[in-house]
Amino acid sequence: MEGIFGNGKAAMEITGQWAPGSEAGQAADKKGVANLGMFNFPAVEGGAGAVTDVMGGGNGFGIGKNAPPEAIDFVKFLTSVDVAKQIASTGTGIPPVVGADAGLTIPNMIAVQKAFTAASYFQLYYDQ
Repeated sequence: MEGIFGNGKAAMEITGQWAPGSEAGQAADKKGVANLGMFNFPAVEGGAGAVTDVMGGGNGFGIGKNAPPEAIDFVKFLTSVDVAKQIASTGTGIPPVVGADAGLTIPNMIAVQKAFTAASYFQLYYDQ
């Protein structure tokens, strides 16, 4: 399977917003797929759920009950709108902070964020 996705040899894949960066690293040109897009999983006639249902995740932090107050301050800093916008502008993830989506510049990241926002149901990854 090496090079299939990053070199544009696959018609479709089920994956997450991390795929473009991973694919670029695997591609011969180190740029990745130029015509990558995103769509919601299609509805199945008679199936449960809605086409607007999504599955995914976001950033999460674990802080122990005996952690110093600075640990909480640091997470508050990381999840502030300004810092989350900066993280979004790097293309490394979609911020789970209201208003930080303004930092997104990559069209596929924007499409995924809009799908999350419009979701009628959100299921965390099953391995979470």
